Amino acid sequence: MIHLISDCELTVTTEPLPFEEAHKSLIDVFWEQAYALNPRLWNGLYYMFSDVQIKDGHLRARAHRTDFATFLYWRENGSDNTTKHITATTFPALADGSLLAVRMSQHTANAGRIYFPAGSFDRPDIVKNKLDPMISMTREMTEESGVSLEPNWLEGSLLAVEIDNSIYITRKSNLPHSFEVVEKIWRKHQKNGGDDEICGLVQIESTRHIPDEMPRYAVELCKHHFGNEDYDKN
Repeated sequence: MIHLISDCELTVTTEPLPFEEAHKSLIDVFWEQAYALNPRLWNGLYYMFSDVQIKDGHLRARAHRTDFATFLYWRENGSDNTTKHITATTFPALADGSLLAVRMSQHTANAGRIYFPAGSFDRPDIVKNKLDPMISMTREMTEESGVSLEPNWLEGSLLAVEIDNSIYITRKSNLPHSFEVVEKIWRKHQKNGGDDEICGLVQIESTRHIPDEMPRYAVELCKHHFGNEDYDKN
């Protein structure tokens, strides 16, 4: 389900995440096993959410500081409906109306998956004790593609894609560039340090071209952009 969001309030709390406290020993074992399989994983800061409500265009939630290990364990084993994953994602359209996505590198926890440039909330996204999804989107777009997201490229209101126990906040942007121009920017960005979690860019030209490697929320955004008429995947 895609919601139009007029107001987003993700309040950071100092209270521990109940899910983490209840599963701490299992999370530790899970992380040891995951790290042994992929030593390039990094157990950094992560925010997960409780008391989540979407009503009349208003999104409210409490953001708990936890870690990436807790998120990974929750993703694989979570069945607690009181704990949710909320993140911000870009939704970039190119000059010809196609969409811009990125492919994740093999050493990441999402190897081979294709997303719109996105990432987890971080400390720079906090304004007056609330997480700001637009700051997160802008930062991730630059980090992952090398493209600076300009305010006049933004279109419409915030959207929130709600799937299972996850919510993906986004706002469409219209880049005045072709895919070839963005790819040149990205290659230069990668040579200057870039983001090694990204191994390539992907152009999506219609619903017929939605990659199998895209998660459900990104598929829903593609359908929202292009319309459903050509989409025939199950």
